[in-house]
Amino acid sequence: MEQQDKLKNAIRGLAKIQLHIDNSGGPEENGELFEEYFHIRAKVLASFGLPDSDTFGKILFVKSLPTDKEVDTIINNLKKAATEYLLSPAKTEAQILDEAIEKKLEPEQVLAEFGITAHLYTLFVYKEILLAKRDHPLAVLEALRLADDPKTLNLLGIVALTKNFGEEEKKMLEYLNAKGIKYLDHYISAFQLDGKDEEIQQSQLAEFWHDLNGGFEFKTLDDKFSALTHYLMNYLCLVVADQPYRITELEVYYHDKDNHPDPYVHCASEQLFAGNWYFNGAGLDITFGDYEKKIYGGLLIRGIMKFGENPRYISGPSNVLKEIFSNIGNILTGEGSICLRELNKEIIQTIETEPIQVVRIGLTKKKEDTENYAEKKYRYLVELNLQHKFKDKEKVVRQLLADNKISKEQAKEIMGYNINP
Repeated sequence: MEQQDKLKNAIRGLAKIQLHIDNSGGPEENGELFEEYFHIRAKVLASFGLPDSDTFGKILFVKSLPTDKEVDTIINNLKKAATEYLLSPAKTEAQILDEAIEKKLEPEQVLAEFGITAHLYTLFVYKEILLAKRDHPLAVLEALRLADDPKTLNLLGIVALTKNFGEEEKKMLEYLNAKGIKYLDHYISAFQLDGKDEEIQQSQLAEFWHDLNGGFEFKTLDDKFSALTHYLMNYLCLVVADQPYRITELEVYYHDKDNHPDPYVHCASEQLFAGNWYFNGAGLDITFGDYEKKIYGGLLIRGIMKFGENPRYISGPSNVLKEIFSNIGNILTGEGSICLRELNKEIIQTIETEPIQVVRIGLTKKKEDTENYAEKKYRYLVELNLQHKFKDKEKVVRQLLADNKISKEQAKEIMGYNINP
């Protein structure tokens, strides 16, 4: 009986806190009280064997101070929910995560299922990585569990809200990186963007990320490929340890079993996600797949140009990799990184050109290639000039001449000698 009275008092106390918060400026004005509310709520739900989630927390929500009869009704509803919850068929971790993705479940509900603390980092990873299908669900769960300890979460909270990184914050980042905390760059960048103006929020990088993840419905796949490559080659740059490079050559690989069964795609599990780096054995891809639809996508970086007073072209996937790894530092510094960044408007105005399209390199026709994907123009190039040496350059220029894309005079400027179709 004493235990029942304690439970009823806890429910009444919870209602008082909730009503006070609602009537005095909301959570923003009552931070500590808001935390106390969730602390008590978790204890009440746990006494019924229920996880602390909004699904079950709604049972405790009131519009006015509950009467004794209303408190009894709340308790009965909690008992009913607990019975249904405990008798429901056990699900595997993978099933729980797949259901969360499919139904876009609230993070608190799913995190509670795994006993993971709701925090800036865990909420970000749940929404921006798991629900956005940017990594394999079980890999996301492993990352969440790795971060779920008080010290790590405290540091993650500090680095997210810090605008100017000093020595202390750098040490925090070193600790988090050494521990193997995933998605740090995405996480920190998201909170850094929150403090910037609307122009940055609507940047080309944000738009590219949106399109890469299927946020825009293109009329055709060709439109999608053209938009992504145009962004990458004109508005964004590859940054390796603070050194920017223009992406000068890309090949598109996209496999949709029902609508675009390109047999030359590796169909590696990494290519089911969007916005990641994928090492394909000989080169580096930017992935743009769709895990739910089982679509594999990759933008192979075949060429880059080093910005500077004396621009330098690097051509070929393996040479691109060599350039990247020769500039990311040694095993001790931890300072090297590779990412995409937006070019400033002045540079964009001087370089923006529509990439030319030609057939991809080195594909041997396969028996299953009934739709002739080997001959599709999925290779994209910019910087067609005398200094830029790239694979099959003369063949490309001849093709452009034959297609009336360039004149003979332009062909001579590109090659340095006269050339015919």
